[in-house]
Amino acid sequence: MDWVWVITFLTSAVLATVISLWLLLLLFPSWQVPLPSNPGQVRTSLVLGSGGHTAEMLKLVQTLDKAVYTPRTYFIAQTDKFSRDKLAGCEAESEDYSVCLIPRSREVAQSYMTSIPSTILSFLHCLPLVLVSQPQLLLVNGPGTCVPLAVIAWLLSLTRISKCRVVFVESLCRVKTLSLTGKILQFFADDVLVQWPELSLKYPRTKYIGRFL
Repeated sequence: MDWVWVITFLTSAVLATVISLWLLLLLFPSWQVPLPSNPGQVRTSLVLGSGGHTAEMLKLVQTLDKAVYTPRTYFIAQTDKFSRDKLAGCEAESEDYSVCLIPRSREVAQSYMTSIPSTILSFLHCLPLVLVSQPQLLLVNGPGTCVPLAVIAWLLSLTRISKCRVVFVESLCRVKTLSLTGKILQFFADDVLVQWPELSLKYPRTKYIGRFL
């Protein structure tokens, strides 16, 4: 059933993104103007999931040089209060970050058919946010919430509207198989990083980096 969801999701995702991107650039051509780049700084976007995904991502954030990876934009699901609270503690002394709340593309136990309109809604909501922030780096690590953002960033790079490197870090708990999100993003991310050698042997598009979280 995983591949049924993958095909359903990708069909909805690409269709929604292409149509909405065309409409937005047609109606608002000013969004085609790239933001200026500051030497030595990287506009960074990150997606926080819930529970373990958020904990792992915030551990990764703590390893970043915040003078380089700035400003930081965090995308969090609208219903995810846990991640908002954890982020507030992690970035308590920072002023160079912002938070964008987005709808989930698929809730837990949601049917594949009903996930099509919710996926389209999520893409439509995320697209203008990505066009405004124009991240140069997108860091994601597993929650389904990140897939619309990753696909949008990939399409914007593909069309040379806004260049962004997409990096997916698979969860430490994934030892033998990629998560559903990982199976999707291996076709869109610039780097799919795994923390167990078994995964890199099974999935040639991934890179083994060892356990660092």
